[in-house]
Formats: sequence, C-alpha cells, structure tokens
Amino acid sequence: MKIGVIGGGITGLTSALELLKKGYEVTVIENEPYWGGLASAFEILPGVFIERFYHHLFTNDEEILGLCRELGIYGKLKTLDGKTSHFFENKIYPLDDALAVLKFSPLNVFERLRFGLVTLYLKLKKNGESFNDITADWWLRKWYGQRAYTVVWKPLLQGKFATDYDKVSMIWFWARVKKRTAKLIYPEGGFQVIIDALLKAIVEKGGTLLGRTRIEKIDQAADSSWRISTRVVEDSGEDRRGNYSFDKLVVTTSLRTFIRLFPSLPEDYKDKIGSVRYLNAQILILVLARRLSSHYWINIGETSFPFLVVGEQSNLFGLEYYHGKSVVYLGNYLPDGDRRLSMNSAQLLDLYLPYLKKINPEFEKSWVDKAINFVGPFAQPVVAIDYKDKIPSFETPLKNLYLATMAQVYPWDRGTNYAVKLAKDLTGKL
Repeated sequence: MKIGVIGGGITGLTSALELLKKGYEVTVIENEPYWGGLASAFEILPGVFIERFYHHLFTNDEEILGLCRELGIYGKLKTLDGKTSHFFENKIYPLDDALAVLKFSPLNVFERLRFGLVTLYLKLKKNGESFNDITADWWLRKWYGQRAYTVVWKPLLQGKFATDYDKVSMIWFWARVKKRTAKLIYPEGGFQVIIDALLKAIVEKGGTLLGRTRIEKIDQAADSSWRISTRVVEDSGEDRRGNYSFDKLVVTTSLRTFIRLFPSLPEDYKDKIGSVRYLNAQILILVLARRLSSHYWINIGETSFPFLVVGEQSNLFGLEYYHGKSVVYLGNYLPDGDRRLSMNSAQLLDLYLPYLKKINPEFEKSWVDKAINFVGPFAQPVVAIDYKDKIPSFETPLKNLYLATMAQVYPWDRGTNYAVKLAKDLTGKL
C-alpha cells in the first residue's frame, strides 16, 4: 500500500516513520525548503542551529523522549535548569517554585499563600474534565483572587489569546500547570538533531522525501485512491513537475490549509473545523554581544509591552555554546491583521527597544549583532469552551483521507511531544 503524507513537521515525519515500520510505501510532501514545521531550525551562528520558534522539552514528555531513544540520539538530550520569572512594574521576579511565590512582593502575604495553594491544587488534580466548560478568566479570578489575577494571569492570557482571552477554557490552563516540570530538556545541537535523525531513519527504511514541493492539484479516483500533481522550482529556476498516486493520504497541515487542499469536503464539515480560530506566532530572535538578563524565561505581566515573553536561550544552554553571544527570543501570539505581522526585523527591533531597556536599563541597540523575524501562521488555536466539540477525528468524510493536526491535541498545549503522540495515535489506526 502506498501512503502519502502531506506536511513535513514533527507529526508528518513521525507518521511517515511509523507507517514505514508497518511495511507501507511512504512519501512525504513538504512545501517549505526545510523540515520540522514550527520546530524547524536554522544556522544562527557558524555550526549552531536554533529553532525558528522557541522550543524545549519537559522531563515528562515521554512520547518524544521515547522517540529519541528509538532514533539513538537520547544521549544528545541535556537536562537543564530553566527558571521562569515574571516582569511587573519594571522589575523581574522569579516565579517558578514555592519559595519564589512566598517572596513575590507584588502580592501580600495572604495572596502569596493563596497563589501557592491554588497552584498546588491544579498540579495535583489528576483530571481536568470538570474545567472543560469553565473559562480560565472566571476560574482564575475566583480562586486566585482579583489581585493575583490582575498581576499575573490576566496579562498573560491577553498576550496569548488577544481579545479572545476571556473565552479560553480552564482545562487548557490546568493542562499547562499540570504538565510543567521543574527541569527542562534541550538537545545538544537543537531540535535539528531530532529532525535530522527522523529524516535519516525515514530514508533508511525506504521512504521518499519531497521537500520544497508545492501541491498543484489533488484528485480522488473512482477506486478512492488519490492523485497528486506537484511542482518544484529549483534555485536555478528549473520548473519540475511530478504526478503521484497513493492508496491513502495522511494530512498534517493546519485545518485552514486542509480545507483549501480538499474543497470537495462536505460543507458542514468545513464549517465546523473552519470555525476554529487561530493566532499567528511571531518571533524576533536577537543575537547580542552581552546578556540581556540572567533569566531563561520572563513572562511579561504588563499589557503595554509589544511582546509577551523573553526567552534567553543562552541562559538555558550556556553562553559558550553560542560562541559567547546571548541569543534571545522575543515572542508574541497575534491575530490576523495586527500591524506587527507586517513589520520587518529592523522595524520590530525599533518598536521593542524602549521595552528592552525596561528589562535591562543598560541595554543599547549597539549590543545587537543580528535581528531575525519569523511568523508562523496557524500556530495557536484559541481553545475556547466549545473547542472540544470542534475537534475532528482522524477519519475524514472522504474515503482514505486522514487528518492529524495540532488542533486535535486536547487539552494539552501544542508541542513536539504531542506531535509525536498524535502521529502514533493516528498510524495505530491505519
């Protein structure tokens, strides 16, 4: 049986590997000139690869950790201290353990104790289904208290989900607290190591990888098999076209792209899955001559800031690995039409400069060696209280067509661990 996999992110590549292990003939088609999707990497410094969009693993991410063992790269994974802090009223506060909470001076003593106890309750709660139909906005306000909600949670929800912040289900928030671990894991060589190992394994098992390949047309034959016409434009300008036939198709794109590729899907089905709202991920990566801070992760607790998070990657993995440079992610989740999405790297840097000086008053633009901007469309679904009812199954209304997209991950937040799990769950049904 021939199976085509559309999309070369972690879900697509893992799906291909699992299908090859079952004895199928597999071809992966990827539109971009790189593999890995939102986990894809690029060479930011000589010999140093870093993800376009920040990534790390938790110590309980068993699906991807198991994959790394299978691929023979588990030894590349390093367990690290990834401290989380909170910026509020021009000061950075550690806020990732019980002692830090007790010292969090923007809250009074009673509010700190309440903050710690409520967080512990969420951490220990085994199942979050009772939160499915409750908004995080309501629950957090009620149980953490208005002051803690205003200082910590509300600006983060607003930064993550924009005007939809008050519609997000509490189960999404519970899953974020439940999943987090004190230690983090990051591969030596970045996530490119995992992607390269997946590509190598796919090729060794006889799979076909079609990168930089645009799908021009998809048709279903009378026998329910699929025909795909593709086009590749080489760097030389040469235009190559191809035609492929598959018994089954596995699609790992966003729901929006899936609908565009298969317009013959029933209208009610398209309306249902098309109603899932997405936000774009935007990242400005800075290479600095000096450290911006001593923290790995800083959540911004002020809505006046034009970015939501600061991830100083070199404080997680070490300055020496990055040739003595500090590598910083400035991250956002933005709705379509936000003016920042149309800005280039220089424009974003100019917009961000006054706020970087709030994080470090000594910061100067002269510290910046590089500024690189990436936008990932359809990166974050809005997990509203009706979200569960919109999640499609792996099987679609069209015969021999299967869907595995990060929008189907629920209630956990999207990430590489659940991309691997999604792929294994789907391929276990084929």
